[in-house]
Amino acid sequence: MLLADALSVATAAAGLGAAIVASHPLFVAIRFSGIAYLTYFGVRALMSRRTEFGDATEGSPDRAFRLGLRTQLANPNVISFFASLLPQFVDSSRPVVLQFVILGATFVMGDAMVFAVYAALANQARPALP
Repeated sequence: MLLADALSVATAAAGLGAAIVASHPLFVAIRFSGIAYLTYFGVRALMSRRTEFGDATEGSPDRAFRLGLRTQLANPNVISFFASLLPQFVDSSRPVVLQFVILGATFVMGDAMVFAVYAALANQARPALP
């Protein structure tokens, strides 16, 4: 998710985020492709022959990473969020790219800290789970 956030910030910084937000048909196309992907993933999970939930450690870490990245990138709302939020904090009289890099890095680092807290809390709750 952190890589997807960084890619979304870069997309917004490159101006593509504004184009996606301004072009309603493009936004809708990305949105519905994300819906289709998530629907496919959900139906595939429901139709699998497994009767129990698997262990969280099943599968390769690479597969889990790719799945998370595709899921996050299929959501155009993230790009819209960055395209609408970040420009408000950019001073056009100073180097714009550097400002986007700093703002994006700040957001990604904040996200990393939140995920670290989630991981620590999940680790603490693990003994209480069946």
